[in-house]
Amino acid sequence: MKEIEFNHNFIINQNGIPFSEKEHDGSVEVDIENGSVYISGDKSGLLALASKIIEVAHCEVTGFHKHLDEVEIPNVVLKPDGLELNIGKSKPNK
Repeated sequence: MKEIEFNHNFIINQNGIPFSEKEHDGSVEVDIENGSVYISGDKSGLLALASKIIEVAHCEVTGFHKHLDEVEIPNVVLKPDGLELNIGKSKPNK
């Protein structure tokens, strides 16, 4: 057994919006079938996805979202082609 520590440094600007200058790479594939969503990828691609989820989780703006595309993660291959993958921050629980 081994313990893994995951670190991702990013900045939250004065408007509460997170951003990172880290250049991610790798690949992520999303498959939707029979009401199930399966996300797979290589290590680098999955870590890139995890990093973006963590950034959105720490965002201070309700309703904020990131489009995981060639602008946000330009070196990560997202499959299938034409897929739009977004991560959003919902309203806090009451």
